[in-house]
Amino acid sequence: MSATVKDVAALAGVSPITASRALAGSPLVTEPTRRRVLEASRRSGYRPHAGARALRSRSFNMVGLLLSTSHNYVPQALLAGIADALEARGIGLRVMRLSDEQLTDPDFAPRVLEERMVDGLLINYCVQIPDRLVRHIRDHRLPSVWINIKEATDCVYPDMLAGARSAMEHLLGLGHRRVAYVDFVNDVTRPQDCHFSVGDAWAGCRQAVERAGANATLMHLDRQEVPHEGRQALAEAFLTRRDRPTALLAASGNPALTCLHAALSLGLQVPDDLSIATFHDAAAFNETGVAFGTVALPERKMGGAAVTMLLEKISQPGRPLPSIALPTTFSPGRTCAPIGELPSR
Repeated sequence: MSATVKDVAALAGVSPITASRALAGSPLVTEPTRRRVLEASRRSGYRPHAGARALRSRSFNMVGLLLSTSHNYVPQALLAGIADALEARGIGLRVMRLSDEQLTDPDFAPRVLEERMVDGLLINYCVQIPDRLVRHIRDHRLPSVWINIKEATDCVYPDMLAGARSAMEHLLGLGHRRVAYVDFVNDVTRPQDCHFSVGDAWAGCRQAVERAGANATLMHLDRQEVPHEGRQALAEAFLTRRDRPTALLAASGNPALTCLHAALSLGLQVPDDLSIATFHDAAAFNETGVAFGTVALPERKMGGAAVTMLLEKISQPGRPLPSIALPTTFSPGRTCAPIGELPSR
């Protein structure tokens, strides 16, 4: 059985209250008594109860990563960035995966910090967020930071607009004049129904094409919720049009791979007949070994920035903080080139 404060007090010859005060560093305890209590603590093997101490101090030295059972994609690099930033500060991480029913329960917000023993929340819920969850967190002034959400305050997200614009400007700079944006899941003409990245990526493409002048044409291939088995046929039909694009930017690695397979099945060579760029998705490279032109998303930095913002909010509860848009970078890889010209080896 582990030693208690009473055991320490008995060994030191003081009352339990004096022992508690000495262990807590209270100025009410004289230095000789404090040394005697600390020696008794060492000899008895006493260890303070972290949970009880946290409840007394109202600080758990723990951050919660809030996930939903319906939308819980957490990139490895994002999680590594969060974990590294917390570990450097000696703070723990508790993953909380809850259903939408739990998250929108009126009793969730008032109880979540103490019941889960965390000081604040990193919220990785970025698609179809329940309005009640947002309202409960705001009304109860919970120290929280939203990850990969674009709002004016308390958010950390990648600059998708600038990333798409830089990729499309690169393709246009290679001489391509019929360019396309490909997304098999979302309707780019209805960005209000989608994650912010859909509308921002499409807006970035449009900005680049508008700056290129009247001789550049931007197309889009999007069919909301196209079944996986139908996507290559859809891409093949798109690439056999008389006015087919000579370069495209895919919303992620999956449509990039689909378009690559469609091009090869039609006898088109990438990149001399068709240039393909995409947003960061390691799976696309790992599956094919093809170094796609890529807009790299700063996932690890996003995790670290979210932790820094949350700790500031914990220290100043209720104060909104300006959101942070993290820069994205584009690398042309080996799938982007002028028509008829292979990239240098």
